[in-house]
Amino acid sequence: VVEAVRSFGDWPLDYLINSAAAGNGSPKWIDATADEFMQRFRIGAVGPYLTTKAFYPQLKKSEKPFVINISSNVGSISENGSGGNLSYRTSKAALNIITVDLARELAAEKISFVALSPGWVQTKMSNWTGPAQPPEAVEEMIKVIDGLETSETPKFLHRKGHEIGW
Repeated sequence: VVEAVRSFGDWPLDYLINSAAAGNGSPKWIDATADEFMQRFRIGAVGPYLTTKAFYPQLKKSEKPFVINISSNVGSISENGSGGNLSYRTSKAALNIITVDLARELAAEKISFVALSPGWVQTKMSNWTGPAQPPEAVEEMIKVIDGLETSETPKFLHRKGHEIGW
């Protein structure tokens, strides 16, 4: 991250997209060690937080800055109907509260925050299952990002554009 900030320089940053997760093969909650649990938390929540913090000076220079945190439907507390994959879910729920909290703390600076879920996509993390191919999911997420307004944040959105409950 330090090298990325140094390479980017002093330019204004309009969009920071934080995408980080470790979830493939998550052990059942009863079998997970503290180290396994914390690794997913550090990657999925602390990593995006530190990246946002590192790029904060460049975000402040933008006229319309957005921080897009790539989250997941499973990070929703209100829509958790199945349980399972606790360490991954916890990291994404933490990322969601980071999204909400920073949106509120930085509202006066007009930095907008959105949690964006790609949904179920055919990737290594999903064991190559899911209804969406990566190019399709990315195209839909770009459309959502392009349509964002600063007055709409914080929001938790699906790649199809609909809101997800926190």
